[in-house]
Amino acid sequence: MGIFFSGLNNIGQLNVLLYSTTMKHQTLYALAKKYQEAEIDSVFSENDLICILTEEKVPYYISIVNNAFAAYRGEKGLTGYLALSLEEDSSDLDYFDLQQGQECLIGILNAEFDELEAREQTAVKESEVTFEDGTYPQFRSKLEYKVPWFISEKDEADLIFIMEGLLFAKSYFATYKKTKKTSSFLPWLESLKLEETVQT
Repeated sequence: MGIFFSGLNNIGQLNVLLYSTTMKHQTLYALAKKYQEAEIDSVFSENDLICILTEEKVPYYISIVNNAFAAYRGEKGLTGYLALSLEEDSSDLDYFDLQQGQECLIGILNAEFDELEAREQTAVKESEVTFEDGTYPQFRSKLEYKVPWFISEKDEADLIFIMEGLLFAKSYFATYKKTKKTSSFLPWLESLKLEETVQT
């Protein structure tokens, strides 16, 4: 199921504000905490690909799994995600190559404090957002054929936008009775009154 939010315009306008480094960290980790408390991964599955378009018109295609999400950036990210998802019978080498070709932002929300790098431990402390052990967030940027690495300030701003969007998506779809993974998107689709067309 693919869902497209164009900057959440018409159904909720979100603005990413400019913060100092400390305030950015506070916003990022506060949103991670809200994401966990909202149990987003109990509503959407990895097959519910949600597209959020940032203010810079950069599309992110988000796949959600338990305690984590991956936001695939642009056409290249989407193509890589789809290739990996559809390549069920590929060899181990081909599958590894597809994994290495991924381009996305990653959020992992079940780390132990000791598993965080020193700069992440500092950022969490500076944010003053409290987490129980085993629920600390880690964020990484994965570029094509590179290992996942620490996020940049731009990545952080995009992650803020993405998590705001996912929190909004949860409340928005709840109005159409989509409150768990097994709930259907059908009530929402029916509300759009889309006309079916047949190409000849």
